[in-house]
Amino acid sequence: MTVALPPIFKNLFTETKAAFEREHKGTKIEGKIGVIDAILEGLTWGRIKADVYMAIGRADLSQLERAGLVEPGGGRVFAKTRLVAVVQRGNPKGLKSLEGLASAKVGSFALADPKLNACGRAFVEAMKRKGLWSRIEPKTKVFASVRRAVRQVEERRADASVTYFPCYYFGLRRTTDLLAEIPSDLHPPIECTAVILKGSKNPDLARAFVEFLLSEEAQDAVERWGFERVTPRPKGVAGRRELLVLSGAGLRPAMDAIAEAYERRYGVRVRMSYAGAGVLLAQLSFSKRGDIYVPGELFYAEQAKRRGLVVDWKVACYFVPVIAVQKGNPKGIRTLADLGRPGVRVGLGDPKAMPAGIIAERILKRAGVWERVKRNVVMRAGAIPTLGNALSLRTIDASIIWDAVARQFSEHVDVIPIPPKFNELVIVPVAVTKFAKDPEEARRFVEFATSEEGKRIFEEKGFTVRPPKGLPRRLPKGGPRRPREG
Repeated sequence: MTVALPPIFKNLFTETKAAFEREHKGTKIEGKIGVIDAILEGLTWGRIKADVYMAIGRADLSQLERAGLVEPGGGRVFAKTRLVAVVQRGNPKGLKSLEGLASAKVGSFALADPKLNACGRAFVEAMKRKGLWSRIEPKTKVFASVRRAVRQVEERRADASVTYFPCYYFGLRRTTDLLAEIPSDLHPPIECTAVILKGSKNPDLARAFVEFLLSEEAQDAVERWGFERVTPRPKGVAGRRELLVLSGAGLRPAMDAIAEAYERRYGVRVRMSYAGAGVLLAQLSFSKRGDIYVPGELFYAEQAKRRGLVVDWKVACYFVPVIAVQKGNPKGIRTLADLGRPGVRVGLGDPKAMPAGIIAERILKRAGVWERVKRNVVMRAGAIPTLGNALSLRTIDASIIWDAVARQFSEHVDVIPIPPKFNELVIVPVAVTKFAKDPEEARRFVEFATSEEGKRIFEEKGFTVRPPKGLPRRLPKGGPRRPREG
């Protein structure tokens, strides 16, 4: 038997195929996987022979029905899915919400064709309901599939796109950044349907496979691979555990690795949301959603504590601020004072959005050069990787960023140490939020992230896990004086 399917179902199909074959001894199922337009064209013109088609949304299913290729009454909705908006890695445009897609910051938006694709259709509907589509549409470029649209963002030909959550979580989070989820109440539900195709050589086996997708074993797999189940869970059986981690963007290489290690160890899905620490604090305060808060500086954890948003934290690692310049240092920058020389373009963090902005100003004021340097500031970034991108693209000459972030851009950036008398050690806490759905699970994640194993991951990704000698810890006033050491 052959099942045709788009790539979004690859992981789910692989698991359910193996389970079905175990239950039906001697059965072998082959998968034909390809982008939706290619699969549909192959089925329509007979170049692809299949018994079952797994469809996402109604658009591709309707095309097969119009071609008379679907057995009537044989389809079953086996899952639902949701949408997320994604931006270029590092979020160089500094977007903070869906409203940012309609702003002048975004010059190009890539979208799967709404006429052919459920993702594109649902996104347009959602943006119309939010009153944003009239401003997004003029800069929208349409592509035949979701994969082709998102590739534009990966290759930096478009600023943003939209995709399905499973596609982002199990692949695209390594090549793009999450901007926001699209609220599901803004568009019709996106249903995943398995249908029996006319001409099936084994319609009874095809029907059995379609029905199997509604079994408890298959529905558990539906959840494991990021979809929403459609059959109720048996009474007394808990759903798959999940943690939502709000993390500073500069921590991404280590936090991605820690999340994956935790998932493998404990079977708990860890969803990551990256932005500037200030943006995340506002998000936590407004939405009251999130289990773990990982800001890039202790100040934000103390702010969250005073607002009653977090209950406890431990130290994960440390940042050491450095001067970062273009590779080869064409401006000959050697000191903090050099950042104030005429003609030097300086990029700094936005103090309202992230700790790097606040700390850079403190360092420059200690050195007595802030008044001169601030005249040269041509860029205020909402996330620290944006400053690394700006140096790589040579749109700024210098910045003050974290040592670990500078290492991530080492091919394009040179580093100049800041004298300890002006510098400070930046403490990075991992905090359990007041809104954690499972506080014990959240605490276990904190313990894991700050354990020797967690510190080893941080260190492997270029982060500092032991305080350098001679660098002062300048803790903010008020609130807890020191977090617990991990």
